[in-house]
Amino acid sequence: MPPRDFVQRKNISKNQTESFIQQIGIRIDFSAYIAAGTPYNEISSVAKRIKANLMIVGNIVRIGIKELIIENTAEKILSRPSG
Repeated sequence: MPPRDFVQRKNISKNQTESFIQQIGIRIDFSAYIAAGTPYNEISSVAKRIKANLMIVGNIVRIGIKELIIENTAEKILSRPSG
C-alpha cells in the first residue's frame, strides 16, 4: 500500500486535473496512478500495462549547466522504444 502522503498527492493532482478539464469545457475520462521508482521507467511501465493511447507529460525548459546535468523525464520517455 502506498504511503499516505502519496495517496493525498494523488487525490490533489486528480482534483486539480478534473478542475482544469472542467474549466476548458471538454469531457474526458482519465486515471491517476502512483508508482515508486525512476520516473521515466515507471511512467513507461504504467502506460504499457494499461495500454494507454495518450499520455500527457509536463516539461520544464532548462538552460545552461542545469540542462546538461538534470535529465529531462519527458524526453527520456519519448526516446524509449515502444513495445
